[in-house]
Amino acid sequence: MPRVISFHYTLKDRTGLTLDSSQAKPPLTYMEGADMIIEGLEKQMLPLNKGDKKKIVVPAAEAYGPKGPENRHPLAGKELTFDVEIVSVREATQEEIEHGHPHEEGHSH
Repeated sequence: MPRVISFHYTLKDRTGLTLDSSQAKPPLTYMEGADMIIEGLEKQMLPLNKGDKKKIVVPAAEAYGPKGPENRHPLAGKELTFDVEIVSVREATQEEIEHGHPHEEGHSH
């Protein structure tokens, strides 16, 4: 059964420049296997549990892919480093699995 994970992160490029952060915002929440975060980050977060902190380096191929005419994502071709802290982990509900995404408090369809 997939898990629903909430985490804080700071995203940096290879030079150490901070590109994004969830600090001072609510944590990011995703459901495992729902393609809600980049492949390389999700893969390395699989063994993590509440309270864990980890520095995760994601090669470009497992992030936004190579830069090119077909891939114009601003982070394409870049190795990304995430400093993550797992805030909460729980099993996904059957309804969340059926809908393909986690439901936060007050969520409705």
